[in-house]
Amino acid sequence: MSAATLAASDPRTQGFRNLRQSLSGQAFSLGTIRKARSVTTGPVLIIGAASDIGRATAHAFAAKGHAIQLAARNSARLGADQADISVRYGVSVTLHDFDALATDTHADFVASLPELPHVAVSVVGVLGDQAENEQDIAAAVAVMRANYEGPASLLAVLANRFETRGSGTLVGISSVAGIRGRASNYVYGSAKAGFTAFLSGLRNRLAKKEFTWSPYSPVSSIHR
Repeated sequence: MSAATLAASDPRTQGFRNLRQSLSGQAFSLGTIRKARSVTTGPVLIIGAASDIGRATAHAFAAKGHAIQLAARNSARLGADQADISVRYGVSVTLHDFDALATDTHADFVASLPELPHVAVSVVGVLGDQAENEQDIAAAVAVMRANYEGPASLLAVLANRFETRGSGTLVGISSVAGIRGRASNYVYGSAKAGFTAFLSGLRNRLAKKEFTWSPYSPVSSIHR
């Protein structure tokens, strides 16, 4: 929803804005607040960069001076976005082919990046068609894999690399559809529920580690 709609529908909005303002210089996410040790403009990996959310996220990070790594199937189609972001913000932008369903390639994909990112944002998702999924089990499985198995697989690889390095930020885009099963989209919602639980567990695991770089909170599950 738009900011105006949110403000009109939830009286807590202004209080949240005031809190964010008071926390200038700190990191905030999902009720966890912790001091950022340093500020960096290290590279940001956008997974599923061909989506509208992916493009908007790339622009937001590039505007802050981050180099951008755009990952998507047939990434060459993002050539115009690559040129636009590079010229508009004066940052390096690279393109990388990525297939969420080809989980056996994810470790090699991360190894092939020109630099291990400091931030990785997964916006991979496929809504699918519920009516089709009810009759075509293969189609349902593809939706579930695209929304859970694929993103979770890649973030697991990145989490291990970040843990070894001792720094990094992972962000996963989930959905409110995963909160409760609905007849209209339970195949999609079930996968998002699994992804949310995965991110929550991963965050709890990494929260015990001492990370040396954290301008943003570690593992986040963002619902849309």
